[in-house]
Amino acid sequence: MIINEAEIVNARQRWISFANSLTFFLLAFVVVYMVNLLATYITAESFGVDAVIKYFKVDFKINNESDKWTVDSLILIFYMSPFVSLLLAGLFSRLKNLFRPDPGYFKLFLMWGFIHSMNFCFASFIGGVATEQGIWFALAWMGVPTFVQIIFAVVFAILLYFIGSTSSVYFLECCNYPFANNPVNRQYWLLNAGLKTWFAGFLIVGLLFLPEIRYYELIIYFSMIIIIIPFFHTSKLMTEVMIVEEVEKPVFHWKWLAVALLCLVLIRILLS
Repeated sequence: MIINEAEIVNARQRWISFANSLTFFLLAFVVVYMVNLLATYITAESFGVDAVIKYFKVDFKINNESDKWTVDSLILIFYMSPFVSLLLAGLFSRLKNLFRPDPGYFKLFLMWGFIHSMNFCFASFIGGVATEQGIWFALAWMGVPTFVQIIFAVVFAILLYFIGSTSSVYFLECCNYPFANNPVNRQYWLLNAGLKTWFAGFLIVGLLFLPEIRYYELIIYFSMIIIIIPFFHTSKLMTEVMIVEEVEKPVFHWKWLAVALLCLVLIRILLS
C-alpha cells in the first residue's frame, strides 16, 4: 500500500487527539465509578449494613461476625457493582449506536463509558480472584472452588480481549483526524487516543487516590489494556471505516477537561 505523506497528521493534531480523548476518558470514569459506588452503597443499606462511601471504596461499618452478613446480603452487595457495570455497558452501547452517524466528541465519551463499564464488570472478577477482595467474598461464600474461580478469571480476561477486538471499529469511527482512513493516521489515533490516554488517565486517578489504592484496584485498572491492545491488530484488517467528520483544525476541549479534573478532586476531598 502506498502511503501519502501529505495526508499524515502533524504533531499538534496528535497531541489534541490525546488531550481530548483523555478528557472524555476521565469524564466517563467519573460517571461509571460513582454509579458503581452508589449501587454498592444502596444495596448494603437495603440489607441494613451500615456503609459509608469513601473515595476509594464503600466502607462497611460492621464487623465480619455481624449477623447482618447473610449469604444473600453478601452475594448481592458484592455482585451489584459488576451487574450495574454490565447494565451501564449496555446503555452506552445502545447510545453509541444511536449516535454513530453523528459528528462530534460525544461518541468518544460514550465509547470510553462502554469500555470502562465492561472493564469494571469483568476485571473485578480478575482482581477479586487475584487478591481475594471485592467479588471474591461472594464467590467464597457461594463455595466456588479456587480452581473454578481461576477459570472464571481467565475466561473473563479472554472476554475482555474479544470485546476489544469487536469494539475497535467503533473506536476508529470516533477519530477526528483528516484522512482518518490513512493506515498511519489510524495507528496514531489508536496510540494517542487509546493507549496513551489509558496510561495517562489511570496515572492521574492513581495519584489522586493515593495512598489508598490497593492491588485489587490496580489489577482492575491495568486489565483495561486487554481491551485496548486488540485495537491495533484489528484495525489493520479493516480496509475502510465510516468517518462522519474530518476536522482539519481540531480544538482542545479544555473546559471539559477542567470539569473532569474538578470532579476527581471533589471526590477525593469530599469522600475522604
